[in-house]
Amino acid sequence: MVSWCACALAEVVPSSVPDAPRAATAWASEPYLVTEGREFRPEHRLRRPAEFAAVMASRKRLRSERFELRYCGNNGSSARLGLIIPKRLARRAVLRNLLKRLIREAFRTMRPQLSANDLVFRLTKTLVAAGTIDRSERAAWRAEIEFLLAGLPQ
Repeated sequence: MVSWCACALAEVVPSSVPDAPRAATAWASEPYLVTEGREFRPEHRLRRPAEFAAVMASRKRLRSERFELRYCGNNGSSARLGLIIPKRLARRAVLRNLLKRLIREAFRTMRPQLSANDLVFRLTKTLVAAGTIDRSERAAWRAEIEFLLAGLPQ
C-alpha cells in the first residue's frame, strides 16, 4: 500500500519524465529573480575592521528603543551595511541570525533610496526570546529598523 505522501512526491520529483510539470523542475535551473537595484552584494557590506572603526568613530547616529544606527559618508556610489549583534545581548544564535536577516532585508529593500553612507546597526538592548519568537515581536523589530533607515539624511 502506498501512502498519500509517497504518491504526491512521485508526481513532483521525477525530472526525467518528459511530460513532468514544468513548475516542479524549473526552480533548480533558473536564476533567482531579484528586482533591479535591490540586491545585497558584497560591495554593499562593510568588511574590514577599519571600515567599522571609521563609522563607529563618527558622531552621527540615530537611536531607537533596541537599536543604534551609526553612519558616515563614503566615497562609493551606494550605501554599505555593517552589523553588530553582541552575544551578551541576544544569547541564542537563532535570535541573532533572525535580527541580522531582518536588518539585511530592510536595508536591501530600502538601499536604492538611501544616500551613499556607511551604516552600522548595533543592538543596544538585551532581547530575551523565550521559546519561539512571535510575529508581533518580529514586526516590531522590523518597524524599528525601517524607522531608523527612513530617518537617515538624504
